[in-house]
Amino acid sequence: MVHHSSQLAGSGVARSPTNIFDPAGTPAHWIFGLSMLVLSVTLAIFLLVAGLLFFVLIRFRQRPSDSEREPAQVYGSNQIELSWTVIPILIVVMLFLTTTRVILQTEAAPKPSGALDVTVIGHQFWWEYRYPKLGVVTANELHVPISDPAKPTPTYLSLSSADTDHSFWVPRLAGKTDMTPFAYRDKGSMATIGHLSAVADSYGMKFTGVVGYTMWGFVHVLYLIGWGNRVAAVFNWARALTFSKNRPHRTITYEHAQNELAEHHYQRE
Repeated sequence: MVHHSSQLAGSGVARSPTNIFDPAGTPAHWIFGLSMLVLSVTLAIFLLVAGLLFFVLIRFRQRPSDSEREPAQVYGSNQIELSWTVIPILIVVMLFLTTTRVILQTEAAPKPSGALDVTVIGHQFWWEYRYPKLGVVTANELHVPISDPAKPTPTYLSLSSADTDHSFWVPRLAGKTDMTPFAYRDKGSMATIGHLSAVADSYGMKFTGVVGYTMWGFVHVLYLIGWGNRVAAVFNWARALTFSKNRPHRTITYEHAQNELAEHHYQRE
């Protein structure tokens, strides 16, 4: 489930809900600011390149008094090549960090106090809007109260899908959000049976031994939450397999159990 928080402000004049240059919701204002930054940077680059091109065309155009000799050829410039390599990298890094900040800020926005709750459910051919506090359900119509800056009335949208993939987007409120209904997919079964040995049965393919163990470890790490946990799990496994001879990494069989019992009985005597 995805959540959106929006806060409208303005008069009662009807406006197009698809106008990205007229933000009304808090996330839409953040996205609008980012869009203006990107447009400003790209416009500056366009004007710079077009201006240089126009200057070169005028300044170095062929004149009747020019000789037919080939002009002096200049091969390479470390300063120019370095500048047109470093500057684009810095621009891309700046846009990447700014975009990441807006995305994280939008996703981490807390639910405002006193917000009007609206549950949005995407169906195959229509949208369902539920207002739990008001006991109202509408179809294909989202009604958001006008917010007064002196007395804000925010609206909190909870997005979900019933039976198909949807993309919910009201540009004046927030960015586009993809909604996928829950679906259970059986990926098979896996189990470790000993040191560097496992069995794996997935999508009709069966693996055993070291190959099965490798596949089990890969899938296990893949479904851990957070990169920190994944790196820690891989590090601990590598250390245990390389330096440790602990019994959890060895196969437990009837023979091992008998040996353990006999050794324990001998030590007691």
